[in-house]
Amino acid sequence: MQRQRPAHELRRQAVFKGIFLALAAALLFQRLRLLAASGSAGSEGIETNSSFILRPGDDGQRPPERLDRPDKGRRTAEAAALSEPFHIVELQEENRPWQVLRLLVPLSPEVALWWNNTEDFVIKATQCEKPMSSGGLNDTRVECLHLEVRNNRSFSYHGRNVQAIETELVLPKSTIVKDCRFAWVPVREDLPDVGGTLLRALHLSCPVSPNSLEGGGLPGMVALFFFGWLLLPWPLLLLPTTIMYTAAQPILLGLALGMASLTRCLRRRRRLWRLSSVGRRMVPVEAAYGEGEPCCICFGAVDEASICLLPCRHTLHKSCYRSWVGADSYPSRDLICPICRRKVTGVGKLV
Repeated sequence: MQRQRPAHELRRQAVFKGIFLALAAALLFQRLRLLAASGSAGSEGIETNSSFILRPGDDGQRPPERLDRPDKGRRTAEAAALSEPFHIVELQEENRPWQVLRLLVPLSPEVALWWNNTEDFVIKATQCEKPMSSGGLNDTRVECLHLEVRNNRSFSYHGRNVQAIETELVLPKSTIVKDCRFAWVPVREDLPDVGGTLLRALHLSCPVSPNSLEGGGLPGMVALFFFGWLLLPWPLLLLPTTIMYTAAQPILLGLALGMASLTRCLRRRRRLWRLSSVGRRMVPVEAAYGEGEPCCICFGAVDEASICLLPCRHTLHKSCYRSWVGADSYPSRDLICPICRRKVTGVGKLV
């Protein structure tokens, strides 16, 4: 004859089942809200770093077009006199699954000096027509972003007084162009007349739509729902009903603590191995940030054993950085810079 469970145990199970269903419903609602928000349009402006970013529809006008397409004949003479296409070098950073990063550096010395010596830019980013594929149709595998940088202060460019420059950027598919963010960052590039100086570059950051999983649409939603269920704290939810009143609780608890300790040890060994791997391929670096200044970790004087992290070029002691990477409180799984938190892809030696 089956033993009937006590009433307090049934109430406890009902409480934890209610918590579990509430968490699952909240997670599902959040996923559906993200999917719905990816297609909504925004109309507000964002002010960052002395630049005002206008999104499509903010000024009630149509998006600007490129000057290198004069056959359309829809640009006014005044706009054509104030704006000029310009060439940039597009440095692609490592893309994350949810974000696209670009670093835009002007190749023209006039534009570079204008960016360096001028403030209060107006940056207008609008979605443009997708580039043509080999078959003559718009390429649906990419997104196009029209970028215009404008300022009341003009500069001389090929004998003309120009107040705005524009270009078009090709971004991966499912990039949310309307939510792109811009920020001015310092970089060091060798350009004529301004080579070896610190230049201002435009850093572009665009989110990627949540439904950009392989297959998209309904398969993407099913995958999001499945992985969302996997992210639920199953051990914590099942702990009261399966472990708390069993004799296996001490054994399972010891196994869990042992697995956690082993995981931390393996991650630390992996980081130290990667540091040793990139340290064997040091590249000579002539200039770096913080050169001649104290180490950012121990605040000691920089000596011959100091290294330069790439690509951010921040300088610090090699031994201090190795100790920080091997610490239990290290905040990342990858090698990162302790100052800017940028991912480290190489190590340089000051010459």
